[in-house]
Amino acid sequence: MSYFIFGGSGFIGTHLIALIDNLYPGTKIYNLDIVKNNHEGKSTYINCDVRSEINIDIPVTSEDVIFNFAAVHRTPGHPDQAYFETNIRGAENVCAFAEKFGIKKIVFTSSIAPYGAAEDLKTEETLPTPNTPYGISKLVAEKIHTIWQAKKSNERQLTIVRPGVVFGKGENGNFTRLYWGIRGGKFFYPGRKDTIKACIYVKELVRFMLYRLEHHEEGVELYNCTFEPAYTIEQIVETMKKVNETAQRCFSRYGKTVATLFIFFMLLGTAQVVEAQSGLKINSLSEVTDKAKEGADTILDVAKYILAAVLGIALVFVIYSLATNNPHAKEYLLGWIIAVVVIMVAFLII
Repeated sequence: MSYFIFGGSGFIGTHLIALIDNLYPGTKIYNLDIVKNNHEGKSTYINCDVRSEINIDIPVTSEDVIFNFAAVHRTPGHPDQAYFETNIRGAENVCAFAEKFGIKKIVFTSSIAPYGAAEDLKTEETLPTPNTPYGISKLVAEKIHTIWQAKKSNERQLTIVRPGVVFGKGENGNFTRLYWGIRGGKFFYPGRKDTIKACIYVKELVRFMLYRLEHHEEGVELYNCTFEPAYTIEQIVETMKKVNETAQRCFSRYGKTVATLFIFFMLLGTAQVVEAQSGLKINSLSEVTDKAKEGADTILDVAKYILAAVLGIALVFVIYSLATNNPHAKEYLLGWIIAVVVIMVAFLII
């Protein structure tokens, strides 16, 4: 079984490909997109524009799976036609591709936009009333996928997810801009503080999609994917402020100390060089060997000070990563410890 991910170069597709590669190493994953990205070897990139008929020169079987993420989604930001051309025609062409090769399983990422702008609670049974080109195009795309499934309803499996605002590493959207606005002291509430922001973490979303794919035999499943209860903008902002303040306190507490040590070690290194240069007076040929040995020892001492300074800077980065709950913080800490051990062993051997 292979995975065909339309729009896999994007934010959600990238996280899904990383998850599949982690759970099922060696599985064939094809990323069909207009933006080149092979995810550091995790996927095979195929240039594909879903607005046109999809023709690819690779083996496709009925046991393969489709994830359809291809869409124009940033709103506002595009002409109305762009949403309809990509989201509707793209759905038609992806479903035609599945029809052509007898593929039985599709996961389609829609949006909560088909519900329209409102803050009352929405369920999967709520009547969609989209009021933007994006929301309208996504609702039509859902219906196109539903028609594909209905043609062989006892064989085909369709999972539709309607996520809220998706955030996480690589998002570069609303949440990222909000964070940097807060961190730079440029954020202010343009209106109400209790505005509800339905959202979900990207890793939870892709895990849920993969889980439903593997536990869904036939028929159509539709899921709203957001945290429950939904957070207000004020709750989100205050959480980001706490994380930012923790990181700043940590940097303020340890950063100055490490910077002082860095300067100290660099000055010591400089002093060693100056001392060596001032003592470099050879009166006879027999002193050459002794001076050379002294020079080598001086270079080694200077190297120790420089490496100590570099490790100090790296330690600041590690502490900052731990304070901000960076997902790779433990890896950074382990790498730092290994570097310290390797350097100490190297100097002992020398």
